[in-house]
Formats: sequence, C-alpha cells, structure tokens
Amino acid sequence: MNTAPPVFSTAIQSYRDAFAAIMAMPFVAGVAFAASLGQGIIEFALLPTVSAERSLFDEIIALFLGAVWSFLFAPFLIAVHRFVVLGEVTDRYRIEPGNPRFLRFFQWSFALFAIFSAVTIVSTITGENAIGAVIAFAGAVAALFIGLRVVILFPAISVDAPNATFHNAFADTRGHILRILALMFVTALPALIGAIFTAVFLVGASIEGTPRFGIPAALLFAASSVFFGAVFVAVASRLYQALGERVN
Repeated sequence: MNTAPPVFSTAIQSYRDAFAAIMAMPFVAGVAFAASLGQGIIEFALLPTVSAERSLFDEIIALFLGAVWSFLFAPFLIAVHRFVVLGEVTDRYRIEPGNPRFLRFFQWSFALFAIFSAVTIVSTITGENAIGAVIAFAGAVAALFIGLRVVILFPAISVDAPNATFHNAFADTRGHILRILALMFVTALPALIGAIFTAVFLVGASIEGTPRFGIPAALLFAASSVFFGAVFVAVASRLYQALGERVN
C-alpha cells in the first residue's frame, strides 16, 4: 500500500510547483487569468455578493457560470498537471471538446462543482431552519468526502493514465482520507485568509452603500483563481505520484 506524502513539505512544494508552472507557461496562465476575470466580472455583476442573499434562480445562474468556467479553465489545469507530473511545458491554450482527455477532465471538474453547488441549492430551497441546516451539513460532508477521494483522478486523466477511473481513484485513496484532508487544509490556509479579507471587503462595501462590484475585486478573483488553482493542481499531482497505483 502506497504512503501519502508528508503534509507540510508537500504543501510548500506545491506552492513552488505552482509558481514554476506559471513562470514556465505565461501565455497559458495569462489566458486562464483572462477567462477568470471575465467570469468574475459577470458573476459579480449578476449575483448578490453574499451567498445567503441568493435566490434559487441565482444559484442556477451560478451553476451555469460554473459550467462555463470549468470548460474554459480546464486547459490551464490540465497543463499544470502535466507540468508537475511529466515536466511538460505547454505553449498553447488547448480547448479541445473532441479530445477525450479534455472532455473527461471537464466532465469530472463540473461534476465535482455541481456536487458542492447542490448543497447550496438544497440549503436555499429548505430555507433557514434546523432540517435545512442538517441536510446542508450532511451534504457538505458527503461532497467533501467524495472530492478528497477522487482528487488523484484529475492528474491521472491529464496524463492519460490507462486506468483513470472513479473506482480506481477511490481504491488508491482508501485509508488516506485524513492525511489528504490535512494536506488540503494546510495548503488552503493562505487562500482562506485571503477569502476572509475579500469577503469582509465586499460585505463592507455593500453595507456602506458603495457598488458591490469593483475592478479590484474582479482582478483579485482572477489572480487567486490562477495561482491557487495551480497550487491545488500541484497538490493533486503530488498525491497522484504518491498514491496512484491502480489508476496507473
């Protein structure tokens, strides 16, 4: 049975991997930044800043925007996976719906996004009550569990691993859920701190009556999407290298 990589050293290495990937593929990172900036502008303009204020219709719009973003962002994530695992430098932004690798990666990315979105949608439907809170909490735990168990599936798909299936990814991560969770949490700490400050800024702007959308917020969203997207891709790639036995 393979051993999950150490938490702190892997988290640090993942930040190095992300920086190296962006520096090695500036054009790919730049296109991903532009796609994220456009998505951020549209989302900030159409949807309430605070999630609790969203209606069911707003959540459906967010799900649709998430599908578009998953589609447009997939080439960047695939390129970073291949950079970390194979050392491959990609010089083009390959949106290839006819490519099985691209299609599978997008399908799984959106499926995972939809699972987490379903928790919010159910919470919106049930309203603020005890039953709704229990359902939302159970759904969030289930979504997190699935996400952690299939994390190595994405790099496996990206490098065309012959046995990159849901079942094999689940099998390879069996017994490692706590280590994977700890690694993701430690890696996410800088992003979580930044998200908190951003949320405070946006909510504060809304309370003071200033516009809820601003170019700085959209730029911050795009930059964090690219950098932290690359960081978590690097984490998944390192986990794949350590645990990916059956998927290979």
